[in-house]
Amino acid sequence: MLESVSDLLTSFRRLADDEGIDSLWSDAELIEYADEAHREFARETLCFPDSTTFAPAVTTGDPWVKLDPRIIKVRHAILASRRGVVSRKTLDELAEILSCSDYGQQQAYDWEVDTGTPRYLVTDLDPARGRLVPIPVEDDTLSLTVYREPKYSFTSISDLIEIPDKFRRSLLYGMMARAAEKQDIDAFGMSSATDFQLRWERDLVEAYAFFRRKMRPAGTTGYGGI
Repeated sequence: MLESVSDLLTSFRRLADDEGIDSLWSDAELIEYADEAHREFARETLCFPDSTTFAPAVTTGDPWVKLDPRIIKVRHAILASRRGVVSRKTLDELAEILSCSDYGQQQAYDWEVDTGTPRYLVTDLDPARGRLVPIPVEDDTLSLTVYREPKYSFTSISDLIEIPDKFRRSLLYGMMARAAEKQDIDAFGMSSATDFQLRWERDLVEAYAFFRRKMRPAGTTGYGGI
C-alpha cells in the first residue's frame, strides 16, 4: 500500500530498476516529481472539495480579498457575519448582470466605485486575489467553499499522500513521465516518456470522471416499463 512519499520512491525505484548505488535519480529529485504529480492530480481531477480551510478577511474600503494559492476554483462564498451569499462571477458575467435596461437603452452601474454589502466575488481579475463588488463598508470574513490542491507540499520521504488510496499508484506514472525527461529511458529497458505520459493522462481522465460522479447529487430513475 502506498501511504507515504517513501513508499512512492521505493515503488518507483523497483519499477525503474534503479535500486543500486548508481541510481539515476536522487531522493530529492523523486520527491520533487512526486510533489508535482500530486498537485497536478488535484488540479486536473478536482478531488479535494473543501469548505472549512479558507476564510479570507474582508476589510472596510478594500475591494480585494486574498485567495490562497492552493485554491483551484472557488465554488461558493458566504459573508460570515450576515450569512449572505456572495456570488462568484467572471468579469464578463458581472458586466452583464450590472447593466440594466432603461427604455431600451443599456445603462451600466459603476461597480468599480460602488460601496455596500458585497454581493459578487470576481475571480478572474487577479490569480492571487478576488474582487468584491460592491466595495465593503464593514469588516467581515468570507467563508469559501473551493476545490483545492493538496494542503501540504512534499518535502521529505516521511510526508503522507493525501489523494485517496484508489488512485495513489497513478502518481508513479506521473513521476516516471517526469523522470524520463531527464534520462534516456530506453537505455535501461523502460518504456518511453510518451508511454508514461499517456498512462498518466488516462488515469487523470478516469479519476476526474470518478470524482464528478461522486459529487453529483443523487437522483431518481423512473421506470418506463418494457
